[in-house]
Amino acid sequence: MDSLDFEESIQSEVKKETGLKVKVENLVAARIHPDSGFKSVQIVALYFHCSPISDRKEKPGGDLSQLKWVRPTDVFKYFTTSTCDEVTKFLVTLEKSS
Repeated sequence: MDSLDFEESIQSEVKKETGLKVKVENLVAARIHPDSGFKSVQIVALYFHCSPISDRKEKPGGDLSQLKWVRPTDVFKYFTTSTCDEVTKFLVTLEKSS
């Protein structure tokens, strides 16, 4: 992100990477990224809940070569690192409510 205006940065990045317009609902969790623990610069990972506000005419862009809609708890199959408990709880709750 290039600024501390997270909502604007997220909307811009999601649009660039997926073609979707989204509404940023809320911050789900924040943590020090586990891969940065022993480096000189630590990365703070912010997990936001976003909802699409445009028709689902997604297309991969930016660094992405493929997009796929999955059930909320199926995202764990695609993460390359562990997730924090708050994200796990949020995704389980989201899945149960849909």
